[in-house]
Parts: sequence; C-alpha cells; structure tokens
Amino acid sequence: MRRLQRGVALQAFLLARLKATQEGTSQSEVTSNVTSNPEGKAAAEKLTKVLGGEAKVNAVKTLHQSLTLEQEGAEMQIELSVVYPDRQVQTIKTPQGEVIQVLTPASAFLKMGTQVRDLPPPMHKSQLPE
Repeated sequence: MRRLQRGVALQAFLLARLKATQEGTSQSEVTSNVTSNPEGKAAAEKLTKVLGGEAKVNAVKTLHQSLTLEQEGAEMQIELSVVYPDRQVQTIKTPQGEVIQVLTPASAFLKMGTQVRDLPPPMHKSQLPE
C-alpha cells in the first residue's frame, strides 16, 4: 500500500510540475504558492533533486506504474499510463476479469469484458487535470 501511495504522490507532483511549466512558473514559485506546511515544501524540493533536478522533472512526458495488490485474498494487477498533460489509460486485472479505463480531453470510456460504455461527463471532468 505504501508503494501505491508513493506512486500517487509522485504522479500528483509531476502533474503539478507540468502545469507549472506550461504556465511558465518556476519550482520556487510553485512551492511558494502552494498551501502547504514547511515539511511538504521541503519534501517536494527534495523529490525534485532526487529525480535529477527541475529540468529533468519538467522533461517527463509519460509516467507508467505497475502495481500488484492483494485484498481479501484476491490479487489485482493495476497498470496506469499517463501521457502528460491529459491522457491516461488504467488496466485492472482481477480474478473476475479485466477493466480498462481510458481518459482523454475528448472522451472517456470504460471497458469491461466485451462491454464498452462512456463515463458520465461529471466523472470524466473530475478525473482530468485542471
């Protein structure tokens, strides 16, 4: 579970950095404008350094995560690919079958088995970065 939390935190961090880059905002401006405690700001700056610095973080275009979770004795494999700034596909493999969710600015859908259905507009909008 900690790996999942770290992956989500990394993804949120990279999304924030990408948005800042598109707006022409520097790392120091991002950390000074974010409502956070000093520990959070220090952690963001440390993560930037660990990842190779601001230029390398800003150069990230795609993030891919693979996770295996066990819940109540059942194993799930989750793969998430994000192409910044606004496209992603998530595949969840469970003993009951595979679920694929695709999000782009133009459309969002869910595929379960042979069924494909559009996500409702409010759900689509809520999952895209601002």
